[in-house]
Amino acid sequence: MNANHLHDIEGLQFMPIKKTKVPIIKGWQTSMAKHDMSDCEAVGLVCGGLSGGLEVIDCDEKYSLDGKLFETYKRFVHEADPSLLKKLVVQKTKNGGYHLIYRCSKIEGNLKLANRPTTPEEKLKTYGKNIAIQGEIVGPKINGGRLKITDFAFKVFNIWDIDKACYMTYDEVTDICTKFGLQQVELIFRGMANELELTTKAFVAMAVAQTYGKDAESNDIKAEGIVVKTNTSFDRTSFKVISHEYLLEHDL
Repeated sequence: MNANHLHDIEGLQFMPIKKTKVPIIKGWQTSMAKHDMSDCEAVGLVCGGLSGGLEVIDCDEKYSLDGKLFETYKRFVHEADPSLLKKLVVQKTKNGGYHLIYRCSKIEGNLKLANRPTTPEEKLKTYGKNIAIQGEIVGPKINGGRLKITDFAFKVFNIWDIDKACYMTYDEVTDICTKFGLQQVELIFRGMANELELTTKAFVAMAVAQTYGKDAESNDIKAEGIVVKTNTSFDRTSFKVISHEYLLEHDL
């Protein structure tokens, strides 16, 4: 496109850039030349002294978890100075964000004003594999609040490799959970089958022995039970053992 007419705007310095926002010319940070923009993919506006003290705040709405980042930001600005927003030039970006453009006497360099931790969902998008995470949500009022858990949490117990059509091993699940900040269901035993007494009575005793700490009166909070499974990708055996004491205590 031919964007040379932009040079007619007094006090602003423009430069040709690629559609990826990468500058085409060298030394653009200090050059006052009227660059040829007759056949460029996009145009960039140079901030700082070259444009009379121009500064821009870039509000990336695509990183907002509730889609209200810009509205929330405007509210905070208005609370600090009710007249300030009216003095700013606001430009909507192609990605749904906003640029707040203004001039000031003191120019800062590129500065990150705010950020937030990357969510597990965002991290998983970069993993490069098709997986299905299986887990359970625990927290207040779930299962009638019988486990006295005060905070909500999601705990992983299996991960299915969609491409290979098999379950991942425990070590693979642990690696993924560590990498992406996910919680795993608590592990109470890991070892060879010959290290355990493989009887119904032994498994029930193990289920009955599990607790979730103490309640306000220092009584044990009985766990619902345990899950026993083989650490294999294919032909996996998995079953749940419920504590009869848990069932009797809660009249289930």
